[in-house]
Amino acid sequence: MLSYFDYTPSKEWINNSKEIIQIIQAKKLKTYLTGLWNSSTFYKDLWKRAGIYEPPTSQQSFQKLPMVYPFHLIGRTAYNILSTDSSKIRYKFCSGGTTGNPKLLYYTDVDWEKRAIYRSKLEQLRGVGKNDRVQIMVPYGIWNVGYSAQSAFELTGATVIPTGSWMIGMDTCLALMKQLKTTILMATPSLALKMANRLKCSRVDLSDLNLRFLITTGEAVPSGMRRELEEKWNTTLSATYASSEVVVGVECNQHDGYHFLADDLVIEAVDEDGNLCGEGETGEIVVTPLINEALPLIRYRLGDLVKISWEKCPCGLEYPRVWFKGRIKNTFALATGVKVYPWQIQDFMEKLSFRVQRFQIIIEDTKEDDDFLDVVLETPDTSENARKEAENAFGRLSIDLEDGMIQKNIQFKITLVDPGTFPGTQISQKQAVFIIDKRRYQR
Repeated sequence: MLSYFDYTPSKEWINNSKEIIQIIQAKKLKTYLTGLWNSSTFYKDLWKRAGIYEPPTSQQSFQKLPMVYPFHLIGRTAYNILSTDSSKIRYKFCSGGTTGNPKLLYYTDVDWEKRAIYRSKLEQLRGVGKNDRVQIMVPYGIWNVGYSAQSAFELTGATVIPTGSWMIGMDTCLALMKQLKTTILMATPSLALKMANRLKCSRVDLSDLNLRFLITTGEAVPSGMRRELEEKWNTTLSATYASSEVVVGVECNQHDGYHFLADDLVIEAVDEDGNLCGEGETGEIVVTPLINEALPLIRYRLGDLVKISWEKCPCGLEYPRVWFKGRIKNTFALATGVKVYPWQIQDFMEKLSFRVQRFQIIIEDTKEDDDFLDVVLETPDTSENARKEAENAFGRLSIDLEDGMIQKNIQFKITLVDPGTFPGTQISQKQAVFIIDKRRYQR
């Protein structure tokens, strides 16, 4: 079997036309879905329950398939989705699940190689090469993000500096940037901002660094935050659109949308009823990676709002672009790229021994540009015991959130208030606002 270390980077794919890309995608999709019909009991049963009794082999039949959600990757369900023998599983990661039941991600050797190759192509697209020294400042723990990025950068020929999420201390990381002549820094926007602010009181001067550009991942980069980061680091920023489940795309030198490799990844935008949006219309992103062997994700909902276009980019690429337009209702992103979903909040409240009627989460910046959450719960029981129970439960909301608190990038408090505290809409009196984001840069 070919090891990804034997892979030779090539840029022939960059010149593919829209027509060639779509032909390759259609062939791969047909082969992939037919294979799943024969290998995945989970999908075969799911599709039959939706009235589909034969392998979907066309774009039209594909778009009729039921969608898969993040909760499908929690606990036993994730294991049921496996479409390969468990003995072939080489890597297991977790992300974004509730206490004791995280989202589970499985990879075979083939999965890991294909994922690395996909991402290495994206890194080549934005200019990473063999003369670069990439310092990775994202987690190397139970998340796959650090390991996945390292595999991709290795394929480009770049030198990797795996400093992780600065467990060795931020001052040491900044010193290493100078000593090892880092040319590319990869971090979440929040962490990159913290590092830039730390430069002011460190022994490292900006003029000592060799940075060509920043790579950000894990959260959106508002325009104001982008300008501040580029000014403080005196370089350009190239953003990445990715999640633990799937790497979507990256910015080219035009910084207008994220190019994704449609011959390996099908992306749709759907409205609230699950109907396809027209090109350029905003809808919820639904992804189908065509490179997953162990854990296939067919029409998987990421929970973000996007628009998609095949219009040729000024950079010359005919690979389509996707634009991030925001989160779906009550979903928000925190430091180090942690996402909190509505179903996680609901699960948290349902596990409490006392009744919670409504909730509100107020997000603010601390002086150190960390995230501070005030989790306000409407409940008849406003006792100290109830508050402590909620505090313990929310602190274990997800592995990702716990990691952020350990790294001290996320802080929170629980506030209990009497029923009827939150204002409602004038017509229905339903709660008008669930998430109040007071941060300088909403993410």
